Amino acid sequence: MDPSTYDTTSLAIIVGVFVLAFFLLKRAVRILLPVALVAAAAFYFFLRGG
Repeated sequence: MDPSTYDTTSLAIIVGVFVLAFFLLKRAVRILLPVALVAAAAFYFFLRGG
């Protein structure tokens, strides 16, 4: 692998995209996890009751 192909700008863009995706994923998990828990609980009670 030639190091000259990885110039600083493309490396910074790649790192920035990874950091952005990581923060979006963290926020999505924080939003989706309670929703998934509530849905799982409702599904469990639905199965028990039905």
